[in-house]
Amino acid sequence: MALFIVAYRIHYNTEERYSRCYNELTDAIRAEGGPKHWAEPTSMFLIQSSKSSADLATSIWAAAPSFDDDEDMLVVINISTTRGHATKGKLQDRDFVTLMALRTS
Repeated sequence: MALFIVAYRIHYNTEERYSRCYNELTDAIRAEGGPKHWAEPTSMFLIQSSKSSADLATSIWAAAPSFDDDEDMLVVINISTTRGHATKGKLQDRDFVTLMALRTS
């Protein structure tokens, strides 16, 4: 089992879609991570999973049909391995990719 940071940004266009997407994402992340998770920040979880970053991102993304790839963002970072990370949706700040490439240990 590896430790993952899961963070997301939901574009606010309507209260209904925002709330629905928020609930879908948080339910999916909790389901993937099991009973122990840390979710004090408003859009970040620390969870444990036996999946890869890409598989975990895809599982969470697939369980949130309100997620809009053109507007929303999901990031999964494996903090137990050197370079494990995945993104879904609209990543606006490309520094994320540059910074993730710097991970060496």
